Amino acid sequence: MKYLLILLIPISNVFAMNISGIFLPHRLTNESKSSYQVLLKKFSDSRPHLKSKITVAPLKRAENFFFKKEAMCIFPASKKAITYFHKFKTLELEMIESNPIEEVIITIFSKFGSHPIDNINQLKGKNIATWNGVDPKILIPNIDFKIVKVSKDNQSLSLLKANRVDYVIGFLPDTPLVAELNGFEQPAFNKNIVLLESPVHFVCHKTKETISFLNEFNIFLKSQKSNGTLQKILGKHSIISK
Repeated sequence: MKYLLILLIPISNVFAMNISGIFLPHRLTNESKSSYQVLLKKFSDSRPHLKSKITVAPLKRAENFFFKKEAMCIFPASKKAITYFHKFKTLELEMIESNPIEEVIITIFSKFGSHPIDNINQLKGKNIATWNGVDPKILIPNIDFKIVKVSKDNQSLSLLKANRVDYVIGFLPDTPLVAELNGFEQPAFNKNIVLLESPVHFVCHKTKETISFLNEFNIFLKSQKSNGTLQKILGKHSIISK
């Protein structure tokens, strides 16, 4: 009788989702206290029938996991950003995304106390640090400058502080948060200089399972926004999407 009851459980409603996580200092790491891990655990605890496993890796590797379908979803990401940087890789992909979580802006940071750039033409001939996996020539075409690739935001800020680069291509809210938590003075930026702006989402390959997964996440996300929990989890630098 016990075995019969086991067979009658609707296991078709239980599935596991492999997620490729993009490493973000202090925001998505393998540490359970990083803000996105806190959010994902809260979601997982509220939906025990949705089993998920996240593998956190640097940007380029995380994207490769997703493109090869070793992971069915990538987070945090957006269809806009993925297609912007990987136009040809995404031509035959059918992707879906969750409702927006928070706003992310790619911009130019300069040294604390300096005057931020007024226009991108000022980047000509300069040394600019940016993440490995981000192609500055897509963001800033037709301007010659030297690219210094790093794997972490704090490396960019260290180079900026030591005058080894002139500018940093970074992210809001990530770069100011990294500066705050690593003892750097806040880098300067011009709020009118926006290289790319896009909300953060879960992005998934379209399947029956991922549609169900994102539907559940959207319900959870709405409640976390309305009760103020999302802002508390993501912190003061985060601009929560409407």
